[in-house]
Amino acid sequence: MTDTNLISANPQPSPPAPPLPKKHHGYLWALLALTALSAFLCFNRLSQPPLLIDECFTYWRVCGNLDQLLDTLRNDAFMPLHYEILNWIGQGFPLGFGLHLIPGGISLTPAALRFIPALCGTLMTPVMYFLARQLFNRRTALIAAALITCSAYSLFFSRNAKMYAPTWTFETLTIACFCWWIRTWRRDAWLCWIAAGVAAAGFHVMTLLMLPITLLYFLSMGRFSRWRIPMLLLGMAIIAAGPAVYYGVFNRWTQNSGGLVPGVGVEPVPDANWQASGLDWIPPTDDSIRVPFEALNNYLSGYQWSDLSDLTEPPQHLQKYASAMLALAVVTYGLLILGALPWPHLRRIRAAARLSSPKSETELQPWWRSLLWLSLWIVLPVYCFFYCRSVDNFSPPTVWLSSVFVFVGPHWLIALLGTVAVAALLNHWPRLARFFAIPLLLLAVDAIAQTSGNHLDWLNDAAFPASRLALAILIPALLFHYAGITFRDRLRQLLRLTIVMALILALCEGAYFFWGYLHARSIRKHPELPWQSLWVIRYVAMVLPAVWLAAAALISRLPTRALQIAAVLTICSYNLANGLARQYEQTEVPLDRAMADVFQSQPNSDARTYFDLRFLTNNAFYQPLATYNACIAAGLRPTPAEFRNGKTWPFQWGRVAAEFKNRCIYNPTISAAQLHDDMAANPQVTRVITWQVSLPGNMSISWLGDPVTRGLGPGWTPIADDQIIVYYYWNWSQEWLFRRREFHRTPPAH
Repeated sequence: MTDTNLISANPQPSPPAPPLPKKHHGYLWALLALTALSAFLCFNRLSQPPLLIDECFTYWRVCGNLDQLLDTLRNDAFMPLHYEILNWIGQGFPLGFGLHLIPGGISLTPAALRFIPALCGTLMTPVMYFLARQLFNRRTALIAAALITCSAYSLFFSRNAKMYAPTWTFETLTIACFCWWIRTWRRDAWLCWIAAGVAAAGFHVMTLLMLPITLLYFLSMGRFSRWRIPMLLLGMAIIAAGPAVYYGVFNRWTQNSGGLVPGVGVEPVPDANWQASGLDWIPPTDDSIRVPFEALNNYLSGYQWSDLSDLTEPPQHLQKYASAMLALAVVTYGLLILGALPWPHLRRIRAAARLSSPKSETELQPWWRSLLWLSLWIVLPVYCFFYCRSVDNFSPPTVWLSSVFVFVGPHWLIALLGTVAVAALLNHWPRLARFFAIPLLLLAVDAIAQTSGNHLDWLNDAAFPASRLALAILIPALLFHYAGITFRDRLRQLLRLTIVMALILALCEGAYFFWGYLHARSIRKHPELPWQSLWVIRYVAMVLPAVWLAAAALISRLPTRALQIAAVLTICSYNLANGLARQYEQTEVPLDRAMADVFQSQPNSDARTYFDLRFLTNNAFYQPLATYNACIAAGLRPTPAEFRNGKTWPFQWGRVAAEFKNRCIYNPTISAAQLHDDMAANPQVTRVITWQVSLPGNMSISWLGDPVTRGLGPGWTPIADDQIIVYYYWNWSQEWLFRRREFHRTPPAH
């Protein structure tokens, strides 16, 4: 037996794959078009908006040499791979022995810092298609690729210098390769899984949460030869080895902050405190369904909202779009709910597909396994890690079951018996089912339509005890009836669904007791280190690929092709609008333009810039932005120690700020006397630029009487007056109002 036979389930070499039918070439061309669209969306205007604060801290870490980079990471929770790649780019791609592909290095402009995330965001489209093809048919895979391409949330972080886009791309590739391996048991699939897993863990340690999930995937296949289990364990060990060595030997984050579970596993240093974690800015997390629902809304739309009031009462300048925003959100959820229904036509379509389609098109995972895999990917990280670790007095999953009984009311036993009776009745008279199903479906569509128009009166009707009891009887009975052709088939499908749900609940219940034990032990050993929240929507977004894959699966189940196309176009349209708007609207303070103008003020130049930006320069949150943009404007190449003093919050100016001021004429105030004296002493100056900032609605500077026009006098002509509104990038609320003016000296008349 050869080495290949130890890994392959079939000792004989596989016959060559038949050529793809012509109709399948259409899917490949469509995937290529989506990848090209993804590249355009990720790389278009890559320098806009200006860097956010987290991106500026990324620059701080990578702006020096490799030793300085590792020194900045030593006390942080981050894995080093993303920062090492950016540092390698900034150093000019060093090859060793003093050789550099680009001597002198590369200036780490916003485009340079965002190149790797943009590249990974582009590759996410074919990677998502590859993952979906391990579970679903080509049409569903193409829908998944289209949704992730247009996702406003994914696009935002594909144009962000942090490690999130590379993390999600390699996490998705890891799961895709693992599913490929356990489906085919090929050696190259196993090697690809390990390579992608090592890369994903190098970008972010949170991807190790997928290791126990892949173990459950493996067990669900039910095919265990004597070599497959050792190969699984070996692969998991290789993937986990890098983070284990990094955090166990080099990194000091756990010891200095207390870590995820203070005193359990690694003992913290005597002066450990959560402020040293870099995560003390995260607010406490409520024990409410609103928390995961808000995250889901972000993932599906790229817009931050937690309930309908956030859509019906948006920021004032968005009021005219409120009706459309509400309608699109409700219709999206309505279509996904409709896609979850057991449409009778699906049985006919699948039966026809098995007869007419090639084998490669019908080799899909059974529905229960796809449901199990996606549920594990979504529920386990959200509940079993982020929720239990972040919420004080977190609730067990049995609370979810009790909410069902609360909806039904005290007559739950009657509802259960009624469901059984109606299901038996429909089994004997199947044509009777449509007389119940059609009115209920029309009521559901009407409820979606009313809610999209912000008319919620139907909730009062549904709240009546009689209405709730009727719904609790009819809906389960109809779902059971349409779940299969025969009664035995329906029971089989119900049993599979019950097993999947029971397994998820059992795992969550186990996580509840596990985290409860860890919390009690940690507090008992170190009461001075209380647990703090880790719930941040972008951290939880390791479930983002699974969310979009589940959405694609639900859309592909809609009863008509026209409805499927309409659903894809609806979701993609507002995601594209939201994502593209961030590339053209101002969603970060324009300190890049301001610092570039300031640096034009040189001793012998014809330009002077005066600015009053104390609202920002006195704010520690915006000081890193000012420092970075000053470095780019002046061409400075600081070390991390020169960029900022210290390594902990709050930010403190480094030496590079003083160096920037020394390299230009720095005028951080605006006064009429200063302008008058400067212009009189410097007749060569023919251009004056001013910058002012205020909160929106508070800018009350007129042309007459303001210090600029009074100081310049009549010999100057205004040629530009830009009012720049800065929006908050998650809900488009107005944050700042900037005013940039430019004046030219009027030549004297002869």
